[in-house]
Amino acid sequence: MKTLSYKKLPVVTSLPTPSAILEGVLVELSGTKKPYYCDGVSWTQVGLALSVGTTAPSSPSVGDMWVDTN
Repeated sequence: MKTLSYKKLPVVTSLPTPSAILEGVLVELSGTKKPYYCDGVSWTQVGLALSVGTTAPSSPSVGDMWVDTN
């Protein structure tokens, strides 16, 4: 049986200036307690938007998930 190991994200009080050296870095912003990903140019909050209903969102974003209740 494989044992899983977990690591906590580094917690920061503010997001550092994005740069190529930070590309691929994940951190947790202490004020929001949400994870952020740096692509080398900007920081993006990591998350999943979940919509439940009978009509799909007209303009879904990357990472959105929709559940059809029909």
